[in-house]
Amino acid sequence: MVDVTIVVPAYREAQNLPVLIPRIAEALRDTPWTWEAIIVDDASPDDTEAVCAQLAGTFPVRLIVRRNERGLSSAVLCGMRAARGRVLVCMDADLSHPPEALVELIGPLLSEEGPPLGDTPERAVHSTADRPDFVIGSRYVAGGRTDDDWGLFRWLNSRVATWLALPLVNVRDPMSGFFALRRRDFLAAADELNPIGYKIGLELLVKCGCRRVREVPIHFRNRLHGESKLSLREQWNYVRHLARLYSFRYRELTSFVRFGLVGTSGIAVDLGLLALLLACGVGHAWAAALAIWGAMTWNFAWNRRWTFAAVGRAPVLRQYLQFCASCLLGGLINWGTRIALTAWVAPFADRPFAAAVMGVLAGFGSNYLFCRLFVFRQLADEAKPADPSTADAASAGSQWPEHRSDDMLTKVERRRHKSSKTLQRTWLGGLLVFALAAAASAQGRPPGLAVAQNEPRKIAAEVGPVAEAARNGTANRSLPARRVELSMDDAAVDARLLKDATYLASDELEGRGVRTKGLELASEYIAREFAAAGLDTAHYNGTPFHEFRLHAAGDKGSVQELTLKLPNGDTHTLTAGADYTSLMVSPKGAFELPVVFAGYGITDPEFDYDDYAGLNASGKAVIVLRHEPHRPGVTDHKGAGEPGERKIRKPALLMTKIRNAIAHGAAAVILVTDLREYRKQLPADVPEGEAVPETPETLLDVEFNRTVGTETLPVVHCRRRLVEQWLRATVDRELSDIEEHIEKTLQPRSFDLPGLTVAARVAVSRNGWTLRNVVATLSGSGKLADEALVVGAHYDHLGRGGWGSLASRDSDAIHNGADDNASGTAVLLEVARQLAASPKPLNRRIVFVAFSAEELGLIGSRRYVNSPLVPLSQTIAMLNLDMVGRLRNEKLTVYGTGTAVEWPLWLAEAAAPHNLLIIPRPSGFGPSDHASFYDRGIPVLHFFTGFHPEYHRPGDDTHLLNIGGMRRISRMMTDLVRLIDAHPARPRMTAVDEASILANLGEVGTSMARDRDNGPRLGVILDSAELPEGVRIRQLLKFSPAEQAGLRPGDVILKLNGEPIRSIEQLQKVISQQESGQPIKLEFDRRGTLREIELIL
Repeated sequence: MVDVTIVVPAYREAQNLPVLIPRIAEALRDTPWTWEAIIVDDASPDDTEAVCAQLAGTFPVRLIVRRNERGLSSAVLCGMRAARGRVLVCMDADLSHPPEALVELIGPLLSEEGPPLGDTPERAVHSTADRPDFVIGSRYVAGGRTDDDWGLFRWLNSRVATWLALPLVNVRDPMSGFFALRRRDFLAAADELNPIGYKIGLELLVKCGCRRVREVPIHFRNRLHGESKLSLREQWNYVRHLARLYSFRYRELTSFVRFGLVGTSGIAVDLGLLALLLACGVGHAWAAALAIWGAMTWNFAWNRRWTFAAVGRAPVLRQYLQFCASCLLGGLINWGTRIALTAWVAPFADRPFAAAVMGVLAGFGSNYLFCRLFVFRQLADEAKPADPSTADAASAGSQWPEHRSDDMLTKVERRRHKSSKTLQRTWLGGLLVFALAAAASAQGRPPGLAVAQNEPRKIAAEVGPVAEAARNGTANRSLPARRVELSMDDAAVDARLLKDATYLASDELEGRGVRTKGLELASEYIAREFAAAGLDTAHYNGTPFHEFRLHAAGDKGSVQELTLKLPNGDTHTLTAGADYTSLMVSPKGAFELPVVFAGYGITDPEFDYDDYAGLNASGKAVIVLRHEPHRPGVTDHKGAGEPGERKIRKPALLMTKIRNAIAHGAAAVILVTDLREYRKQLPADVPEGEAVPETPETLLDVEFNRTVGTETLPVVHCRRRLVEQWLRATVDRELSDIEEHIEKTLQPRSFDLPGLTVAARVAVSRNGWTLRNVVATLSGSGKLADEALVVGAHYDHLGRGGWGSLASRDSDAIHNGADDNASGTAVLLEVARQLAASPKPLNRRIVFVAFSAEELGLIGSRRYVNSPLVPLSQTIAMLNLDMVGRLRNEKLTVYGTGTAVEWPLWLAEAAAPHNLLIIPRPSGFGPSDHASFYDRGIPVLHFFTGFHPEYHRPGDDTHLLNIGGMRRISRMMTDLVRLIDAHPARPRMTAVDEASILANLGEVGTSMARDRDNGPRLGVILDSAELPEGVRIRQLLKFSPAEQAGLRPGDVILKLNGEPIRSIEQLQKVISQQESGQPIKLEFDRRGTLREIELIL
């Protein structure tokens, strides 16, 4: 563990970071503390990422790149969660915060007995102890200041923002983004943190419970480079953030006031309903009862939605019944208080209205307490935050422990526990008042009380079976179909479909992308709807969730073993950490490669310099020098060339060199420290010639983020003396001579190293995350009950785009996926409802599956067929709904019609009543979940209404759905399931002749492995699915031109020799026009990245 972690959020700070980091190092140079800087970059479009990689070679810098999240506050939290230091510091990257003040911020938090804080009143007013919990770099204490060019608006804006925060914290400058706190205090409140906007310091001050705050004066300067990111939007975010913090700090008062406002609105609802019912001729007794019930329901809905929105969502029926009981008890306490006051307290004996007011207050207070303590219990009290003592897990940034020790129940929690105890004491006092009132009224009971007691019992009786199911834990199990009442008129079906699709395609669900909270929310919604329809959902440990792990792409790891084999047969086994460091994770397992020397590894058109010119690096390990040859006036590292401002040139950056090596086909990179950098590390008093061979240089110790670039390869940094030995043993040359020649001539000097090979082993990591399919069933009866028919639809989508999006690459807009595939999921739910509500029993079990991770390659459905709920031998067919929300001209495309003999007839019979025109496609293959079942020998049907311009783009929203068309498809699907289920024999599987289908329809994947006349060939099998652009490769033939050129299954061919490809037939035509043996250019899309290769047919 290090002493200090400095978290620096960054966005477009490539110009500022090379100045900031050296100043931090200089400020902390004379201290005994170890430190690290974590740069959290929100995928800056400038060279911030590359600059950080360069800085990591000299300073203890770690880089975190966030691709799917934005915002300063969340960036700071991300960095602090990944921190290893005992003290955490936050500062801006724009040099507005002086790094020279770091010692004064950090010192009091690290020292065992900090310096007295009473030097000056300004520094001591906020603490009576010697050791602060929180230290702020302040502009507004004595000695603090800002640049003189602040305008009136900026000054006033800052002062008003500070004034608004004063009720929350007694600090002069709570808006400062320059602060430090102990890591244990941060972890103690980590679960409570949810800031928005820029004021992360204020969030931590309020929620970490740091009462001892010290402010040290700083000179806050204007940013050195770039533009300020403060905007009207951020000011609005600050107002919203303040509202959250006020609600947090004064939580009980906020909920009490809201409860009162809801109760007041309930009076208006009560009176309004009473007047309406009386006007409609309803008797007074019934009108009063219904008005009270309506007001009670109104109050419950708003209290659940607004007053107690911050607590957990218990089952609504259970909470509703508890709320009714609470209201009843509150009414009794109201009544009892009135009776007790008029009977025992003289001033109230002849003042019934005064007693009534006191009764209302007592009833209101007790109602609030009952709701707060019992009806809407705070689930945060039941959750256990993370254990800050487990430092390793916290420093990993993503793995959080599940428990923490009792000694960490401090600050925020102590305040919460104290308020809970106060509530409990008040509630006990209310019970005492109620007992006294009951005793005083024992001789007589108002007749209206019997009505008040009997009415809730009547309501409970009406909902008793459902409440009993919830109490017994059987709410998720299937109920007999006859108990499910479902309206089947067009308007009701349309409303259900629209509700499902609207929620699933809402911004709240973040595009249902993998690793989004929205995907989990979608699965929970689907599970609730299945259960509400009466389906059995208790299949996986009492839940409907079929969970599976999805590992990180490539399962990449670092180089663990490295061995060099020399031409004479000798081997050098290198030790990780001592002889080399691994810089980039890679998917390779074990490998052995020939080695070449590639100079500085630079391709620089500006100076007509290319180290790879004439060098064949394909499939080889390349030795590459760090930095670049010195050119007068153009230098990229300190100490080189003419005095003046240091420059970092892009061709000399490590990531640029790695990308260049990949572009030239290299399979591994071995970095070696260049002579100029090496000499800088020599002791000053030792002659250069003697010291060079023996002085160990500093090896780079940084692992590049795996999301940098689209490909990775093993990259290591080896000690220079080892590389010198390899060159002597292979080509009998000195590395320093080669470098000096390049420096003098500014011409490359690259060559093969005959007989030298490198062997290595990569330790593959197994990082990933848990996803889940949602599975529910309707049971059959009779001799076919063990067989199953699967009806499925995937519910995931693309989140904010990324590799699967067809939008512009820099777009991070939410892709709601209304058609793909909220539409299919909504129809799936509707079919489940209709079958569950039908009084006609089923012969077979119907398995409804909402698949996850379809967009990543049918992963959810593949995991299901690998561990099915019903054995595949007993699964008779699979029906798949994917993109069924854009019905046009009554045409419904159905793939897989050739996979079973019965399909054409049954489809025609099911579609006819609903005026749907079936467009048959015989193939069972395709880019959707039915293909996973077809691969396992199961007949399939895939329902699809066609592509559209919004496909895989942010514009695929609910308002474009044809809800009426979805209703017709859902009814047709219900009829089809009934038709299949009623047939005593299972559908008969048939093999699909892809070639004949192509000849007849031109719609299915075809092989272009070889023409009949031995003409030009590509060697791919194409997917039958229609795409907006291009054709997708489903399979590659061994040793074909496509395979040898590096194409992969899933690639989408877009252009051939510049001609756009829109269909299989067009691709065949373009290939037929080429000559065998001639090179052609092929443009293709690989997971959202456009690429171009040259191959020979």
